[in-house]
Amino acid sequence: MKGAPDDLHAMVDTELSAGSRLVLVSLLVASAMATVAVGIKGLTTPALPLAGRIAFAMISALGVLSIVLGLRTLSRRRALLARQRVIAGRIAVASAAIVVLASSLIGWAKNIPAAYYVAGFGVFLLAGTIALLRQENRKLAALTARRHALAQQLKIQDLPDLPQA
Repeated sequence: MKGAPDDLHAMVDTELSAGSRLVLVSLLVASAMATVAVGIKGLTTPALPLAGRIAFAMISALGVLSIVLGLRTLSRRRALLARQRVIAGRIAVASAAIVVLASSLIGWAKNIPAAYYVAGFGVFLLAGTIALLRQENRKLAALTARRHALAQQLKIQDLPDLPQA
């Protein structure tokens, strides 16, 4: 455990670095721009059917939630914890799977060829989110194993398990 303080300082510098904050600000701005664009399009298209208006409202609500999450993360100056990253990864995988399934069904049921392009892009998103989720699961498992190893070194017998994500 000789290098632990140096490792800890390196992690803190990475999590709170100007580069990390710049990436978060960039994502926040992009999310805000997309949310505003979708909201304006939904509000200014008079011929949009009710189902379309509902879809635009739901997309806008998700955009607002991502903006709130970004602002919260920036204001607290720290990144997501390991379990939170696993949960976020699961949500991303589920969302990408819904995009693939819904666009495939729309393409098949309504005979809209462009929907298959969306489904193809969704497959790309799904593969990426699955890869990220697997990476975060490995990190969480490594942290859990390290915690148990440290507990054994300290001879702590009644250490509770980490809650599962």
